Amino acid sequence: MYLRACSLSRTRQPAQMQEAARLFEQSIGLQPEFAPAYAAAASNYLVGAQNSVMRWRDAGPRGMELARQAVVLDPGMADAHAALALGWQAQWEWRESEEELSRAIALDPRSPVPHLRRAYTLAVVRRFPEAEHEAQTARALDPAWTAAHGMLGEIYLYEGRYGEALELARLLRGSAPEFFDSLSGRVYVAEGRWDLARPFLEKSQTPLEHDLARAVDGDVRGAYTDLVQNWKASKVPAYHVACFSVLQLHDRQAALHWLEQSLQDHDPDLVSLGLDPMFEGIRGDPRAIAILRVLHVI
Repeated sequence: MYLRACSLSRTRQPAQMQEAARLFEQSIGLQPEFAPAYAAAASNYLVGAQNSVMRWRDAGPRGMELARQAVVLDPGMADAHAALALGWQAQWEWRESEEELSRAIALDPRSPVPHLRRAYTLAVVRRFPEAEHEAQTARALDPAWTAAHGMLGEIYLYEGRYGEALELARLLRGSAPEFFDSLSGRVYVAEGRWDLARPFLEKSQTPLEHDLARAVDGDVRGAYTDLVQNWKASKVPAYHVACFSVLQLHDRQAALHWLEQSLQDHDPDLVSLGLDPMFEGIRGDPRAIAILRVLHVI
């Protein structure tokens, strides 16, 4: 049951991760002292919340509780500390996250997972050279793991190293086409090259990118209305509506409103306010600064 749950969790697909959560909880019920199940269950909940697959209010507190229990049951298990670090990341406590990940790396330096999560923590606080080193370490430890390549691509994007990001995407086009499409589309959007971005946006499975493609075709207001309706139905985070407001509405006040709603909803993606090139023009606004302070990134 535990192994089946681990397999489902790795898909990062909503239905499979929900089923994994159910199986992990059953595993814990059957064997309450089995620490790996607590750590894996915690990671499933917290990664689900981080990727907007699960809502924070449903998954976050339970994930944090399970991570703490995993550490108590087996303080020497690297996965337990790596799971607890995810919980700190989700609560925007970057120092605590880095401390837990350092413990995880010391316990199991050959595992790529804590290196990847440390890369994320370091990138959020704009320690980009260190973040790149950790992402490269994760890639070396598991060259087939798409997430490690994705983290490196994110770092290139946030640093404005668009050529390197596109080259990384091209190198992985054959083995990880979804990664190639996502990163390429984001780079072209950051550069404002909507003609090149549009084919990648159309291929995407996310409502935001579909609505961006719709807006490029001229239906900006209809795409925005659709995205807002999807937020009301809990299908997209408020952060995505903020992105659309910046990229297609070019409406500063609307973007700030949705960013504040994103903070209220506890959207994990909100940390990109301090990183993504699209928000460069509004990061100095007092309302944006107030959000960044809550996120502990300034």
